[in-house]
Amino acid sequence: MSHGVRAPAATFVVATLLFNAGLVLLVVMGSLAWPLAAFFLVVETALPAVGLFIVARTRNRVGWVFLTAGLALGIQAFFYAYGEYGLVHRPGAVPGASLVAWAGEVAWLPQLVLVTTFLFLLFPDGRLPS
Repeated sequence: MSHGVRAPAATFVVATLLFNAGLVLLVVMGSLAWPLAAFFLVVETALPAVGLFIVARTRNRVGWVFLTAGLALGIQAFFYAYGEYGLVHRPGAVPGASLVAWAGEVAWLPQLVLVTTFLFLLFPDGRLPS
């Protein structure tokens, strides 16, 4: 693996692992049904996968927008599941559940800003318009 692809690949792996851990926790707790979890898995994996493909092939900044939005989605899913477990299913079982749940609730903001603002500003060549 070339040096230029290590950071994007690591970002993809971390985003996917966080999202999968959050989905599994939600399914095990009974808060999410398997068919819906499978749909979310496909959608969440596609976002950073597209980013990884773009960065690996063209080094375009648009790929980093997708990767970072996928990472924020993974963080949001894991933090939400962690908070729900620590506040609803087993109160007091995990430390900092209320703080983590709050962070999971506001993690949608980077996704919204990245995708709606920077994606349109940087598309198609990865540079800001003059």
